[in-house]
Amino acid sequence: MTQLPPEPPPTGELRKVKRNYRCDVCGVELRMTMAPDEDPPPPKHCLEEMTEVAPLYD
Repeated sequence: MTQLPPEPPPTGELRKVKRNYRCDVCGVELRMTMAPDEDPPPPKHCLEEMTEVAPLYD
């Protein structure tokens, strides 16, 4: 009654992710919902890498 996990999508295909980031310089926040990897690098804003934050409500 067990199922194998689905195979990962081909390289270059986007995967669903749910990551929240905040810019430490100006405070802008964004949510990343699709990425080429399951563990994407943080985006940059104000020429600095954004900090990953935990969602308040989920």
